[in-house]
Amino acid sequence: AEYMGNESWDRFIPSFKSKTVSKRRKPLKIREKKEYTPFPPAQPPSKEDKELATGEWFLNETQRKWAKRKAAFDKSNSNGGKEGNISREKRRKDRLQPPEEPTYVPGTSKEATTNKEQTKVNVKALKKKLKSAQTSVT
Repeated sequence: AEYMGNESWDRFIPSFKSKTVSKRRKPLKIREKKEYTPFPPAQPPSKEDKELATGEWFLNETQRKWAKRKAAFDKSNSNGGKEGNISREKRRKDRLQPPEEPTYVPGTSKEATTNKEQTKVNVKALKKKLKSAQTSVT
């Protein structure tokens, strides 16, 4: 052990890697704080308070049902009942559109000339078939 006295002992000492400590993460959106108000907002009126104000509280069950039905009917028929029906009528018209028919101009249609040629070829082919069928039968 005497011969190690003058040498470096660093190789026996553990070496720890220094870690990079990340800083605190900042939020992406920083919200602005609202101004402090010592008084809370006023409470919205309860269902019973609303009914008392409109007079519904004093109606019996059948009268309430009729009032509800009337309100729903008035709401559906607001603007003359046109708002709900417009989209339905528009969709129906879009579905019931007849396909556009091409206008016929004599002598300029390519389809007419090709159809005539095809029918001629078909007639000739049919004649050949008939003749060959007649000869084979007799």
